[in-house]
Amino acid sequence: AMATNPCETQPLAPLLEYIRYPIGGTCQDDASSGNNNGYTCKCYEGYTGQSCQHVTILDMDFQGIYGSSPTFTAAFKTLTELKVLRLNENLLSEVEEGFLVTTVNIEEMYLNHNQFENLDTDPFSTLSKLKRLRLGGNQLSEIPADVFRNNNLMTELFLDNNKFSNLDPITFSFLPNLEVLRLHNNEITEIPVDLFRQNTELKELYFYFNQISDLDSTVFSNSSKLKNLWLQSNKIEEIKNGQ
Repeated sequence: AMATNPCETQPLAPLLEYIRYPIGGTCQDDASSGNNNGYTCKCYEGYTGQSCQHVTILDMDFQGIYGSSPTFTAAFKTLTELKVLRLNENLLSEVEEGFLVTTVNIEEMYLNHNQFENLDTDPFSTLSKLKRLRLGGNQLSEIPADVFRNNNLMTELFLDNNKFSNLDPITFSFLPNLEVLRLHNNEITEIPVDLFRQNTELKELYFYFNQISDLDSTVFSNSSKLKNLWLQSNKIEEIKNGQ
């Protein structure tokens, strides 16, 4: 008889119904065959053959997740070594306060194509190691000015395909290491002149398919490393001579 799947007896058990099975089947199949493709034990890298305690990658894309029950949230609190969390293409409308309070080692978080309308719960404040955050394809129309205040290691931020029309001038000032920013396919009408004053590492900036009508000539003056700038499909008629 096949051995009991150790995941089912570990704290991850409540999450199994949400987790996409990778090619290779169960933990035992992957471990016994030696075919470790980096995603073992159904969901993550770090399976040792005896324990499912060292989760570093958790993939729950395309699972129809619409909210985090107390059991679901409690299970996340055991994932103290988690580095990559994928929740793309679900039905999430908020990240509950405290949901990620113990997962402080997360470096990459993927929340594309959910139903987020706001980030008022301050979901990223405990993630000081966060480097990549993707929130494209949601329903965000505004973003708290200080929501990234504890994420100064972030290098990639995707906010494309939302409903932003205005950007607070200090929103990105907490991200001095930011290299790639995607804000295309929104409803942005103006780029504040001080928006990128602290982003000296910017290399790629996406603003195409917005409603920008004019642009200050100094808005990118501190971004000397900028290599790729996409501004097509806007309504730019004038580039103002900044002071």
